[in-house]
Amino acid sequence: MATAKADGLICDLLFDDMAGHFPTDGLQYFLDADGTWYPINPPIEMFFMRKPINWRPSYVRMTPERRALIKRKAKV
Repeated sequence: MATAKADGLICDLLFDDMAGHFPTDGLQYFLDADGTWYPINPPIEMFFMRKPINWRPSYVRMTPERRALIKRKAKV
């Protein structure tokens, strides 16, 4: 997780729970400059959710305008 950069790269995340590792069923995320991961659809803040343990890049970047829109919708 330390190698993830807040540059608008869309990523898939892997989480961990007591039953083992599990994917997020096709949800995609981006990392914000403050270290918060935001899911793209539905846009919510993840500060209250489980911490991701691994990430995989999709090699597609979001524009700063689109990231700002998702962050604004997540805070509502």
